[in-house]
Amino acid sequence: MAESRFIYTEQALIKAQQSLSWSREIAERLIEHFDFINLSPEIIMNLGCGPGWGNMGLQKRFPTAQLINVDLSWSMLTTLKGPQKNLWQRLTQKQLISYLCSDAQQLSVRSNSIDIVVCHLLLPVVDANLVLQEIKRILKPNGLLIFSSFGPDTLKEIPSIIKEKAFLQQLVDMHDVGDALINYGFQHPIMDRENISISFPDTDLLIHDFYTYLGYSIDRVKRLKRAPPWLRAMRELKQNSNDSVNVTLEINYGHAWKKDIPKTADGRPIIPIEAS
Repeated sequence: MAESRFIYTEQALIKAQQSLSWSREIAERLIEHFDFINLSPEIIMNLGCGPGWGNMGLQKRFPTAQLINVDLSWSMLTTLKGPQKNLWQRLTQKQLISYLCSDAQQLSVRSNSIDIVVCHLLLPVVDANLVLQEIKRILKPNGLLIFSSFGPDTLKEIPSIIKEKAFLQQLVDMHDVGDALINYGFQHPIMDRENISISFPDTDLLIHDFYTYLGYSIDRVKRLKRAPPWLRAMRELKQNSNDSVNVTLEINYGHAWKKDIPKTADGRPIIPIEAS
């Protein structure tokens, strides 16, 4: 019985994640940044793909590239697969889309094997240090990381004590993100930001959306006999004259390249050694 309740909750969460229109819009804006990048990749990874936001734009821009969707939820990945192909189709048609259930902090992927890693709104909800190290490991030399993330002005209308308790704790300024990329061995980081204003009909929907984004079912909150203090404070937030709640999303967009490994004329890697 407990297992069936878990399955129901997970399916409800997946359905809710598929309805996050603002997340889909941000992913589409992220893919537009390829307008300024000249690259012909063989293998692209959509890391933390969720409902597959950005996949359509990637396939349109890079129709011959292999696209790997990676997510921690196999149930989510199965929703992206579409109709099952018959044996003849599998044998005769080139498979350009594949699916991998794996933890972004410890990827089951060969080192130096991926041309582009797309990382949409993943860094604020994982250990970003571990994920950046893994991305650096799996990218080919001169491979590209392109990502979107939340900046510190996100949900600035909500008191910090509520925001940090309930929603977002890893909100890093875009300049600090650029510095971190260089520290992890990336080069030529390019950062961009924009503020997006979103209006929610009420605080309950805002809470629902961000719990969904974090990967929690709102059912967990609904089952509580007594609402926690942060939830009661959220519901007391001042609404505007239209009885809606307006919030800001600060979106950081960025891309950076994995440093190439210097080599000798005959192709052997040069490993720098510092003498003390």
